[in-house]
Amino acid sequence: MSRMFETTRYSARFRKLAESLDYRQLVYAAERLYGTGGFGNSLAFCLAIEGAGGIIVPEKAQYIRTILMELSLMQENLLRLAAVAEHMRYENLSMRCWTEREKVLEILDDLTGNRMFLSMCVPGGVKRDLNKGILDETMDEVKVIIQKAEAILDTFSGEKTVSRRLKGIGFISKEAAQGSGVTGPAAKGSGFAVDRRDLGEYGAYRTLGYEPVVEYSCDCYGRCLVKAREIIQSGKLVMSAAGSIPEGSTKAEVQPAVDGEWITRIEQADGMETYYIRGRNSAYLEDVGIRTASESNEKVMYRIENCPPESEALVRLTLGIDDCLRER
Repeated sequence: MSRMFETTRYSARFRKLAESLDYRQLVYAAERLYGTGGFGNSLAFCLAIEGAGGIIVPEKAQYIRTILMELSLMQENLLRLAAVAEHMRYENLSMRCWTEREKVLEILDDLTGNRMFLSMCVPGGVKRDLNKGILDETMDEVKVIIQKAEAILDTFSGEKTVSRRLKGIGFISKEAAQGSGVTGPAAKGSGFAVDRRDLGEYGAYRTLGYEPVVEYSCDCYGRCLVKAREIIQSGKLVMSAAGSIPEGSTKAEVQPAVDGEWITRIEQADGMETYYIRGRNSAYLEDVGIRTASESNEKVMYRIENCPPESEALVRLTLGIDDCLRER
């Protein structure tokens, strides 16, 4: 099974860490593999451990995970849009995105004590409960962020300066998106409604209700609209989850050793992320593997139409492939 991960960059790093760290320690290592998607990384790894061990996560923990996951997606999508706006030299739009991202990070800090590496997800649930008073207070802030995000969406969708730079650039047909295996905004911006949250396999999405955001222009413009609309959607999911958290435990009992293998997939801001683990009745895993969304989305680059050299960085940003652009 691990062969599908042999060529991925992060698998080699994570496999090396697994030689000296047990699975509990690896949760924190996974969260720090790369910065912006930290909570999603730790969640995916915990889901793999839970799947291999047949662990049933308490419903309350599922709701808390959903709140933290969607806040994490909000800040990451705002970061992506800020980078796009900056690349277009639209400084006002970029700073608006940065400002709202900072507010989301402050909410995460209020709820967990950390801004980026939350250290909240553990096998079996979450490390601790969220303070009800603080959670209620932050929902007022989320409402304001949703309103600001709607204004950002209006700018991306209606401002001629923006649409002129984005429309028609980096065209990916729906057929090309399906055939190349891209996910996230790269797929949804081409009318391909694929999203792991829609399956309700983790978190509280099945209860809260979820439908993928889809655009049909098949270009950078459509992918940016997907990201902007998903920020609004995430905010509404956070408010819905916060208003219906059930009573109960936040963590299930977990065995000290992992015996079995599992592969799990979650939705990050840039698309589907895959984690694989295998253990043989030990706290130390026998094998691990990771495939990030950006590593999958890179495959579509050779199928993109209308991608002039001066726009390549913009295309890669909207695909979620923005790390180390100058080195690739």
